[in-house]
Amino acid sequence: MIYKNMSTTIASGVALFAVSLCICVTSLAHDEAGQIAPANAVARISPSAIQVVAHLDAGLLTIMKAGKSAGYLGRYRLIRPIVVTSFDMPFIARTVVGPYWSKFSAAQKQTLINKLLDLTAANYAGQFTRFSGEAFTGLSNQQYRFFLVVRTLFVEPDGTRHKFDYLLHEVNDHWLIMNVVADGVSNLSLKQAQYIEILNKEGFEGLISHITHDILALERSGEK
Repeated sequence: MIYKNMSTTIASGVALFAVSLCICVTSLAHDEAGQIAPANAVARISPSAIQVVAHLDAGLLTIMKAGKSAGYLGRYRLIRPIVVTSFDMPFIARTVVGPYWSKFSAAQKQTLINKLLDLTAANYAGQFTRFSGEAFTGLSNQQYRFFLVVRTLFVEPDGTRHKFDYLLHEVNDHWLIMNVVADGVSNLSLKQAQYIEILNKEGFEGLISHITHDILALERSGEK
């Protein structure tokens, strides 16, 4: 199976998805200055939201087909620019560290954003390592008040299907991904629980060290 860790993280999926929705709505409704976001910030369904997800899915298929010949670094270099343009990483960084965000310096915030970009690209490059006829299919969308959910299926050659729900919102007239829910498990919720615990115990430098360690582990796994 390409997404090797997926089957080990499908616990409490419904509860995590509900928490994820609450996190997204609360964080999006108030910006850092405490101002209420416009009610129509994502009030319409735009084809560009599906295009963002389709572009990411196409990028994943590209690195899978590049496979071992490209190596981890080659796959990483192919997918990172797509990650940069597809994800709202400032929003994700702000959400996963919760109240700690307001305590960070501008330099620390940018360091965290860059590390999360690296981690996301490393996750894809380290796990989507070969192609055996897999496909993304079934793109559809559903509108909520503050965001849009684009759903897609990842189908393996044996017919096994994995559901990816991408939560997107509009930033300066561009749709960006703010969370990925894989088979019911919210990436945003998992990271928030993990990162706040690390921050409580080890502070900012400890968190950066943990993320760096995860990136290196994905690199080693992706080279096998």
